[in-house]
Amino acid sequence: MLKAAIPTLKVSNWTSVRDYIFYGPRVVLTPGLGSFLFSIADRFCSRKTMHMVVLPAIADSRLECAQAVNDGQIAKAVWIRVRATWDFIKMFALT
Repeated sequence: MLKAAIPTLKVSNWTSVRDYIFYGPRVVLTPGLGSFLFSIADRFCSRKTMHMVVLPAIADSRLECAQAVNDGQIAKAVWIRVRATWDFIKMFALT
């Protein structure tokens, strides 16, 4: 059925078509907290890992850091950034 819907589907491009169907187009992250770590993970991790692990981790750390800055807790924001980087390194090593 998929082959009928996409006539150019071949064995060589099946993975990219499958990933597009399940996870949508590639995500381009806006500059900010986690963008460097995202670019490293994007080179080594699968689209599934990026979609299910990396993007939620970066989104959570950005949200926590923004809330700390809005509350005027700069030391807490710095700690969140350090902790998020360390957690990302651990996560990357385990996946």
